[in-house]
Parts: sequence; structure tokens; C-alpha cells
Amino acid sequence: MANEKTTHKVLINVAGTKTSESVSLVAGQTARVKAKAGVRYQLQDVNKNDAPPEQVRVKRVGKDLHVALGEGEEASSLIIEDYYGVMPDGYNALVGQSETGSFYEYVLESPTADSYTLELSEGQDFSSAVMGGNEVSGSGAALAVLAFNPLLAAGAAAGVAGAAAAAGAGGAATPATTGAVALTDITAKIDAQGVVTGTGATPGQVVTATLPNGATATGIANPDGSFTLTAFNPAPTNGETITISAPTSAGQPAETATILAPDSTAPAVEITEPVTQNPDGTLTISGSGEKGAAIEVTLGDDSMVGTTGADVMVGNGGADQFTAEDGNDLVVLNAANVTALSASNAANVDGGAGVNTLKLSGADMVLDLSDPVVQGKVHNFSTIDLVGNGHNTLKLGLSDVQSLSGAADDSNTVGVNEAQMLVVKGNDGDAVVLDNTASWSQLVGLKGEDLTALYGAAHGFVTSHTYSQYTKSGATLFVDELTAVADFLGTLGADVLTGTAGADVLFGNGGADTLDGGDGHDKIVLNSRVIADLGGSVNLNIDGGAGVNTLTVVGRNLTLDLTDATVFSKVDNFNVLDMHQGGGNKIKISLQEVLDLSGAVDNTATAIDESKMLVVQGNASSTTNALVLTDGANWSQTSIVGGTTMANTYGAQYGFEVGHSYVQYNNDAATLFVDQTLIQPVL
Repeated sequence: MANEKTTHKVLINVAGTKTSESVSLVAGQTARVKAKAGVRYQLQDVNKNDAPPEQVRVKRVGKDLHVALGEGEEASSLIIEDYYGVMPDGYNALVGQSETGSFYEYVLESPTADSYTLELSEGQDFSSAVMGGNEVSGSGAALAVLAFNPLLAAGAAAGVAGAAAAAGAGGAATPATTGAVALTDITAKIDAQGVVTGTGATPGQVVTATLPNGATATGIANPDGSFTLTAFNPAPTNGETITISAPTSAGQPAETATILAPDSTAPAVEITEPVTQNPDGTLTISGSGEKGAAIEVTLGDDSMVGTTGADVMVGNGGADQFTAEDGNDLVVLNAANVTALSASNAANVDGGAGVNTLKLSGADMVLDLSDPVVQGKVHNFSTIDLVGNGHNTLKLGLSDVQSLSGAADDSNTVGVNEAQMLVVKGNDGDAVVLDNTASWSQLVGLKGEDLTALYGAAHGFVTSHTYSQYTKSGATLFVDELTAVADFLGTLGADVLTGTAGADVLFGNGGADTLDGGDGHDKIVLNSRVIADLGGSVNLNIDGGAGVNTLTVVGRNLTLDLTDATVFSKVDNFNVLDMHQGGGNKIKISLQEVLDLSGAVDNTATAIDESKMLVVQGNASSTTNALVLTDGANWSQTSIVGGTTMANTYGAQYGFEVGHSYVQYNNDAATLFVDQTLIQPVL
């Protein structure tokens, strides 16, 4: 081993990086490397201060490229395995660096029209190759082709020999400078999958497409000048300007041209006033939408068919038939359209291919997808928008989430199948009735901006909002955290809601309601209307029932003051206060509420009396929510305990979260555990 002598080196250059690997070639030995598409192999002669070899010999064996370097005792060889299997047509991977600093490809010394590609026939003996082909950019980038040597295209052997003869003292050849190619000769387009294709490029030239956000796609021109670039992921769909660039001659900036991506994102439309009929029989419809967007409004029983782009279809009552076709479309329904869906008629709403949105425009509307009649008339929607002029409700079950979306699954998003994914947009007062809510796994506090980046803007996530994720049997449901989710829902009037013996979620929705969770570990949801009724004269009663029960606050800038005698007289049997959702919310409590609120039975196996214990949950996304202890001076912090330990000690029904810590406060016989990620109690 001590007598081994390195005679040559190979620098392996990968697009977008500096030299990724250096391979030493030892005299009398053969080195092997695996070919990679788009990579360049820079040859160096160690005996000549790393100048490129003046001449090498190349041979094709199967799909491998054999390269012989040096003579006699200085000879070494390189095998690039599967070179002809992975390299694009017309691509030459062998390069050297001239004494001027420029990079050039090795080409056959006896050129043909295809010699610059190193196209060799199987079974042919070694052929001599010299540096003098296309000029390419430096190794710090992608070694991209700058210009093609016209001498080779003409098949002029003397031109190549002349280039080799121009070697200086260091033995590095200096090929002749070639002319630039005008990018105006290139035509390009982009398809719905984000693939840019075109024609008119110089063979072997690297073509790059760049989006405004800096994302790039690259490819190498084929011998006929055509090119197909790597696909953008995700594909641009908002009419973005795409810059196509290709290098010209050495030292000169790349020339550029632009194309536009398709605009397939449905424009937002809002009907701001009720439709009114004028004395002359015409209608006045007021609203807002994207400038230049085509908005179609129907009256009566109409049939509409969309285009292959992003369409907006607005119904105005009747058994309308919407067929949106391709593109990310928006279909807007009013109350009469929704009512028609449950009747015996030809009404049908089909979003077609793409990521489509179904929007309710009105107040107090109920879209009941759990009704088989309605379910059979609504197809291919990835987003349901409940934000209208009032409080709207969506009813659905597992099968609806699994089958409603017409979107294709994106294999790049791990753990979620977009074909079984549904997004619900809503405000305070809107509600989702989700069948057997407690059986779904829930993840809260997901930021809209993060979900947009992950799944795309077409799904309509509001970047400034947070969302809850519900998952079950492969289905994924995202719901705006301003929107209540429950499996028992009341009206704006006086309702009596009684849970089952299992785990239930109840939402009274305001009014003189009687809510009873019954047996099981239940959850009751409070929004702004319910909280207002708790402090008013409305005869309202909220009872968690037996079990470990949770009181959840949904909304923004709300205050649930349990120290108010009127409020507390209407609430009983709760062990957990849930502040995961919304922002700017406060819950006020004191010693008396902690002692009296819980309906749990003490577990003598623990050191704490559960009948006098209260847990306050939250998470990092709800850092503007706070618990206020009005008699804080009387409480003392005794410990901080991890969520896993808490769950093992007191049970999973309290909602203790792995990875969270809980601060323990004590006051006489009362114990309070507060999620540490919440704003700490005002003491």
C-alpha cells in the first residue's frame, strides 16, 4: 500500500453544490463510481499541478463508460457505472478546467456530428478524446453548459486538434470561445403538474425555470433542442411569472424570458347583501370578488358547466345543477339551494377535478351531508366554507370525510391522504356536527400559515387562524378553531341535549338550554353566545354529569367568569377547563370554584382528592389565553409534573399531554394543575 501512487483525480460536481466528492486514481488500478444524472466528472492530472489531461481514452462496455488516463507506469483508469443508463440524451459528463479557469467537455478526437455527446458503440475499442467541446460553468454551481463549440457540430477534426494543440506550459488546453445563443429562440410552457417543457435550446444546454419564491426547476436540452425540466412541487397555480433562463457565452449573464403559470385558484366571492327584487323585475345582487373574475349567478333550476380553469358559480335558489369541471373551483349556495339538496329533484353540486370549495352564503343554514339524499348530490369538494352572514352548520360523518374530496393524494405530505381530507372554514357561531366526535383523535393549535405551506393555498386555510385536526380511519378533518365541533348541537332557541352513557360532545349554541352530558367523560363547548347567556337572565343549565368532564371555550377575547355567582350557579360537574382554542380568552376562578366544580369521586390510591381537583389545559398556540386566580395570594406553587406522569397517575380522561408540564397549585384542600404553556395564573 505504501508504494501506491496517485496519478489522476476525479472531482464529482453535483448541481447546486460545490465538489461533493474527490476520487483518487492510483497507477495501475481502476476506480469505480456510480453514475448520477446531471453530474459532471472533472478530470485532473496530479503530475501537472491538477491541470486536465491533454488526452484520455474512452470506451463503452454495456452501460458503463471506461476512461483510461496516462501511459505506462502512470496509467490509471476510471469506470463510471451505468453512465449510459442514467445520463440524459445529449449530455456529456467528462470535463476539464483550462488554464483560463473555464470548463470544457471532453470530445472524441475524430469527431462526428454526435461526438460531443461521447456516444460510443458497444464493442468498440478505446477512442481518443480531448478537451474542446461545450464550455460549461464552474464547479461551484452545476457545471451548466454555456455554449456549444460549432467546430464539433461541423465535424471538423482539425478544429478539435487545434484546440488540443493550444495547450500551455501546464498542459491545459484552451478551446476557442464560442458564440452566445439567444434565448428568444426558446419557447416554453408549463402544465398542470408543474412540468416546464420547450424547444429551441442549444443541445446540452442547461435550462432553468425560476418562480418568484426562488424555487427552481432544471433540465438539459436534448440533441434536437427540446427540453423537459424537473417538476415544480407543488405546481404553481396562481398565475405566477416563471423566469426561463439559460447561459450564453463565458463570463456573460444568462438571458431570460418569462411565461405565466396557470391561474387555477378560485377567486374569493362574498355576497354582502340579500338579493332584492326591483320594481321592474330585475334583481340587485351585491358582493365582492377578485378583479377580473367571471361570476355566474343563476335563478331557478339551472344547469351550469365550468371550464378547465378556476370558475366561480353562484346559485340563487332552485334545484340547480353545478358541474365545475377541472380547476380549483368555487361553488356558492344560498339557503334555497341548500334546501333543494334534500328534496326529490335533479339538484346536483359537483366540484369536478381539483381542490374545490363549497361555500354557504347566508345565515342559519344547515348543510347536512349525513343525510343520504344530500350526500348523493354533493361531490368533489376539499373545502367547506361556512362563513356567511350568520351562524351556519355542517353535519357530517366519517364516510363524508373519506369520500367528499375530489383532490388527488400528494405523496409528499406524510400521514395525510388529500383524497380523504376535508377543510372547514368557519367563524364564532358556526358549528360542525361530527358523528361520534369523541372517537376522533384530535390535534389542536395548528397554524393556518403552516397548513397553507404544507397543503397549498387552494385549500383556503386562513393564515392568521389556528385549526384543529381530527383523524380517524385514514380520514383527516381540519376545522377552524373559532368553529365549535360536537356530536350534539342545539339551536338558537331553548334546547334539551342529553348525552349517552359514552363520551359525548355537546354544544348548545345559545338560548335557554338544558345540557346534560350523562355518563361517560363528556365535553361541553361554550362560545360567545353561551358565555353571554351564562351571565344573563337566560334560564340555562350546563351539567357535565358523571365522569371526568371538560368545559371548552371556543372563540376570541372571551371571559368566562366562574367567580360570578350567576354564572357558577348554571355550571356543575366539570373537572377540566379547556383553553386550547382561540386567543385572548380568560377564565376566572377562585378557591370556592375549585372545591365545588368537580363531580369526580376521590381515588384513594392517589395523594390528591380528585373531588377537589381542577385541571386547566392549553398549548403553545394559545399563549394569549390566561387563567386568572382572583384569590391568587392564597395559592402556593408546589411542583411541576410531566404530562406522562400525570396521565399515569390520574388517568388519560383528564387530557394530560405527553411533552407538556403541569404546574401544581395548592390552597387548603384544593389542588389546581395548570398547563405550563398557558400564560401563568395571575396570582
